[in-house]
Amino acid sequence: MGELWDYVESGPLPADAIMERDARLLEKLDFTGSPLLHIYEWASPCLTYGYFTDPHRHLHVDRLNPCGLHMARRPTGGGIIFHGTDFAFSVLLPASHPRFSLNTLDNYALINRKVAEAIFPFTASHGLPELLARDPLRAPSPCLPFCMAKPTRYDLIINGQKVGGAAQRRSKNGLLHQASLSLLLPAMETLQLVLKEPQPVLEAMQRFSRGLLPPSTNPQSLQKVRIEITRHLQQSLFSI
Repeated sequence: MGELWDYVESGPLPADAIMERDARLLEKLDFTGSPLLHIYEWASPCLTYGYFTDPHRHLHVDRLNPCGLHMARRPTGGGIIFHGTDFAFSVLLPASHPRFSLNTLDNYALINRKVAEAIFPFTASHGLPELLARDPLRAPSPCLPFCMAKPTRYDLIINGQKVGGAAQRRSKNGLLHQASLSLLLPAMETLQLVLKEPQPVLEAMQRFSRGLLPPSTNPQSLQKVRIEITRHLQQSLFSI
C-alpha cells in the first residue's frame, strides 16, 4: 500500500467554483502533507480552458450562454475541453512524496497509469487502456487548442483513440493534476455552433477520441458509472 491519502468530494458545482477550489487546494498544499484526490461533478454543461489559452480566438463566446454552456479558466495548462458527459477529478501530490518527480511527463505517466488501471473494468469489452507512447503527427492548426482533437504523449488511449487527458500545474510544494475521462463525446451539434472552425476540429475529435460508454447511455446509467469509477480510482491511486 502507498501513503495515506486525503479525499474531497465536492459534488455538482459550477465550473468556475470547481476551478477556484482546485487552485486553493494547490495554494494550501503542504510540502510534507498527504496526497489528495478531489472528485467533482459539473452542475451544468460547460467548458474549461488552460491558463494560457485565449478562448475568444477559437470559440464564438457570445453563443455559449444561448447553448447552455458556461466557461471557466483552469489553474493548469492545456487547451479547451468540453464537460458534462465526462468524469472529472484532480490529484494533488506533495513534493515530498517519494513518487513525485521534477519531470512533468514522469508525473503524468505515474498518475495516468493508475487511472488506466481504474478504468480497465469499463473498457475490457473494447480494448486495453494504454498510455500514448509519443506525440502523434502534428494536428491541423485549428485542432491544436482542443484537447479531444489533439492527443498528446501519455494521454489515455484505447485502440488508438483518446479517452482521457490531463493538465498540470506545479508549485514549490507539489503539483495539481486535473483530469477528464470521456464517458460520452460532447454533443456535436452544440460544438458546430460554438467553434469558429468546426469542420476540422469535429473530424479530428471523431477520429482521435471516443467515449468509454455506448452513445445510447442515459443520464442515470452515466451517474452509476461515475460512482463506480470513483471507487476504482480510489483503490488504484491510493496504492501509489
